[in-house]
Amino acid sequence: MRVLVTGAAGSLGSHLCERLVADGHVVTAVDDLSTGRLAHLSEVRRRRGFAFHHLDVTQPLAAAVVEREAPEVVVHLAPVLVPDLLAAAHASGARLVLASGASLYGSTTAPVTERFRAHPRTLAGAHHDAAEAYLSAWQARGLAGVALRLTTLYGPRSRGVVGAWARALLDGQPTHVHGDGRQVRDLLHVEDAVDAVLRCLGGRGDGRRLNVGTGTGTSVRDLHTALAKAAGTADAPAYREAPADDLRSVLVDPGSARRALGWEAAIGLAEGLARTVDALRR
Repeated sequence: MRVLVTGAAGSLGSHLCERLVADGHVVTAVDDLSTGRLAHLSEVRRRRGFAFHHLDVTQPLAAAVVEREAPEVVVHLAPVLVPDLLAAAHASGARLVLASGASLYGSTTAPVTERFRAHPRTLAGAHHDAAEAYLSAWQARGLAGVALRLTTLYGPRSRGVVGAWARALLDGQPTHVHGDGRQVRDLLHVEDAVDAVLRCLGGRGDGRRLNVGTGTGTSVRDLHTALAKAAGTADAPAYREAPADDLRSVLVDPGSARRALGWEAAIGLAEGLARTVDALRR
């Protein structure tokens, strides 16, 4: 299968590209490297069936790449809304897998299903809500696609709080917890997220909005404790004032993904944190 991946040099994108090529797919990767790193693709760039384009997905040339390569699936992981890319995917007959996010729900006090109304409280949440609206509009015009509402990703190559804390702990540097540390997150290992995307390539989730998470909440403070244990270091963070848009709790019910895709998270938090630390030690 011919697959085009935007945001390919990020943690999720690079792991996805590796899996796709290993499974025999032909992959076109696009990234402007503003947040992703070309080093994340160092191994897969040596493989046949992989091509990388250093492009900003908001520029017309990115849509032109879609038209030229004629992928069967476009996996949009880039953290920016690109209406022209959706139009190009539709024109080329490609299926779209959109990486959305659970932050569009705002704060949730219990795991929510996809029926829960979007109520974004952050810029990221508003972006995901808008991207899904564009997807819906194009689906009404015949574009086949699915939106995966991912929870908090972590793992090797992660730029989020887990990656930042892990690097600091291993380097003997101070770490900081925002607020009181009681904020709750649904932590999803990057390899589980990759598995969810792969299950959508053939169209099993088309027309759906699917929560992709563990269904289990972990407080930020407990996360630090678990990560310090994995790193074999002291669990003694400092505390800082939380940002104004810091969500108190983000929890999803992943039951629809289990029923539609046969997917569920397989990597527990302790194992996932150990893998993250081990990757940094190499």
